[in-house]
Amino acid sequence: LIDTGVEGPCPDGDVSFYVPTTHPGARLPHTVVGDGLGGVRPLHDLIRLTGLTLFTGDPQTWAASMPPSLGDLPIAMTVLSPPDPDGRSAMLDLLEIGERGAVVVRPDGHVVWRSHTGVDAVDQFEAFVLSAWAPLSRVRAEAGQNPHYRHQEQS
Repeated sequence: LIDTGVEGPCPDGDVSFYVPTTHPGARLPHTVVGDGLGGVRPLHDLIRLTGLTLFTGDPQTWAASMPPSLGDLPIAMTVLSPPDPDGRSAMLDLLEIGERGAVVVRPDGHVVWRSHTGVDAVDQFEAFVLSAWAPLSRVRAEAGQNPHYRHQEQS
């Protein structure tokens, strides 16, 4: 993880008392989301195995604001849909992003970036991704690995 200085260090946690947070460096908290078919599934099931997953309750605005410089990078945008409409506020509060913010997670479920303010922070997101994530994606591509595909060994 890269400390961008914006959030500061991850708060110290007491190993005997868990406080869910989406502070960069923390593991994405557990919650369930609607699957669009009337059922639910764990939020962690929606984390992509490669690249970054951006979770937001405002996908149209985020998609329209994504800079072209990020177009070749594996960033999946995922809509946060609560299992019931009454749970939306609680879910967004748990993820600490509000109605317009976003939280970005790497494949192992750790938060790498978040915004409380919405797309006003898209320039910060672009700078973060280009400095901290794009070089990793390029290294994999130069090594002959498709950064958009994860090969799983058969046992």
